[in-house]
Amino acid sequence: MDDETIIARYIEAAARIDAAGTIDRAGLEEVVRGAGLDEAALAVIEARRAAVAAMGQGYARQQLWHDAIAAWQEAADLSPWDGAPLLELAAAWLGLYQAGGTRRLGGATGSAQPQTSSDCLGAAEHALRRAIQLQPGDAAPYRALATVDKLRRAGPPAEALPAGREGGPFGGGFGRPARQRLMLLLVILALTALLVWLILGLTQRQAGRLADPGLDSPADQPSPDSTAPAAPTDQPADQPVRLPASDTDGRRDIPVETHPGDWQLTWSAIRSNLQFFDLAEPAWSYELAAAAVSGGTAFKQLACAIHFYAADGRLLFTKREAVVESHQPVHYPGDRVALSLLVYEKGLPPDIARVVVEPVYAEALAVSSPPVANSTMPVAWVDESGGAFGQGLELSLRRVSGPSTSGSAYLYVDLAYRNGGTRPIDKLKFRCEWLDVVGQVVDQDYVWGFIQQAPLLEPGRQGVCGFILNAASGTAAPASLRIIVEEASFL
Repeated sequence: MDDETIIARYIEAAARIDAAGTIDRAGLEEVVRGAGLDEAALAVIEARRAAVAAMGQGYARQQLWHDAIAAWQEAADLSPWDGAPLLELAAAWLGLYQAGGTRRLGGATGSAQPQTSSDCLGAAEHALRRAIQLQPGDAAPYRALATVDKLRRAGPPAEALPAGREGGPFGGGFGRPARQRLMLLLVILALTALLVWLILGLTQRQAGRLADPGLDSPADQPSPDSTAPAAPTDQPADQPVRLPASDTDGRRDIPVETHPGDWQLTWSAIRSNLQFFDLAEPAWSYELAAAAVSGGTAFKQLACAIHFYAADGRLLFTKREAVVESHQPVHYPGDRVALSLLVYEKGLPPDIARVVVEPVYAEALAVSSPPVANSTMPVAWVDESGGAFGQGLELSLRRVSGPSTSGSAYLYVDLAYRNGGTRPIDKLKFRCEWLDVVGQVVDQDYVWGFIQQAPLLEPGRQGVCGFILNAASGTAAPASLRIIVEEASFL
């Protein structure tokens, strides 16, 4: 089977799964294995995925937007669970829009693409909304949507002509010299009209003075103490009150009331604000971040209800958010569970005066302390962040499981992290590498411990995250692991 057939089958399987419901990488790979693609075929997919991402970045740097769009579209098709390629795809559409090249769409990539500026923005918005569906907790696509709205309000940019065509009688428009002559003519006409208007105005004023000599007398001049009536400043009663019309000034904090629930959760690191965007279409967003710790319960799953109340006590709406999900590692007593909610809607913001956070569901375990990994596999700890270990970040393994002799090629690694320093941490990113006996990387997985939209990791607090690694068929058992701190941000 050639590479193109492998890629086509993979994309077709991804489309079927996506149409049926939520898609994830592990589930997709299991399906394509059942469709006849082996580990070697998945390696082809992985190589192609990396190649098109690199091509997309290169084309974007060179501002070859048509090629960048094609590359990032294929990257998104090959990684349908990941919102990152969709963000890059939207950025390429916006780059093409701002370059004024929409007139030439459709021919460069050989596919049917939007032909107008509005269609170009629509394609970017479609990619961003798909990214939000995949990763609703990521604020980047929401900010990009606000940019799309601003561009819609500003109107389409001047469209650039294709290279090598200056236009003219046979070029489909005015050439550059003709445009310059036209602009010069318009400027001359405007200046002439202004001069005529000034002459007529002076002539009429002089004629009025001759007809009424008392026109300029002091009695006809306004008194220095007189003032013009002030313009009304009150809003009409039927108009809604808006927050300040700015991306920065239109933000205000919303009080939050937290409940311990049946599991005696202790809440901290709470951040709650409402922001209004006065764009072509008004929009608003609400961001909530809060951390909780249980004193005696381990969670396999945990969900909270977030209730939004008006100033008069009315319940406006309720959101339900998963805090710990079944595919994540078990969160033991003392582990931080992070609630992160981001709501983005078009229109004017509702009158939110108070927010209540209430734990409503949990799958709990009656254990008092986390396990200690019993693996004898060597582990190397690497800090690429520029000093996270020196500022108090502490790491340890809780679980190293697999691959099994029954045929499963997956390796599961649970990593615990603790802030042993004196400054809060607002961002952590890890990479886990599976190494063979000669030190070559068999597979690797990336995990955000948490991002800046999540609650802070306060001094003395700890959390947990998990990696899932997969080896190609026939690969020997892992010989060692390497845990890398890629990014860490201390306040």
